[in-house]
Amino acid sequence: MVKRTIIIFVLVSLAMGLHVVGVRAVTVDTVTVYYNRACADCLRYVDETIVPLLRDVGYGTPVYKDYINDPENRIELLERSDELGVPPDLQSHLT
Repeated sequence: MVKRTIIIFVLVSLAMGLHVVGVRAVTVDTVTVYYNRACADCLRYVDETIVPLLRDVGYGTPVYKDYINDPENRIELLERSDELGVPPDLQSHLT
């Protein structure tokens, strides 16, 4: 739960920080949301909170990838987390 809260805080802070400094994407980058289909709370949080923040700073509709029911998405998520330097103890269902 603490990991989830930290990751959510980081995502929201980043989105709000970009909005405050007026950064706008020149091209619309794609945001990928890796989620667990069984976790209705997380998906609702992303749709109701994170997606509006992303739209405010110029991002389009995210691509959703279920990392539990599709093993390829789990591999992709782990690779991206490693590439971005996300420490294993912060890798959670909202990475």
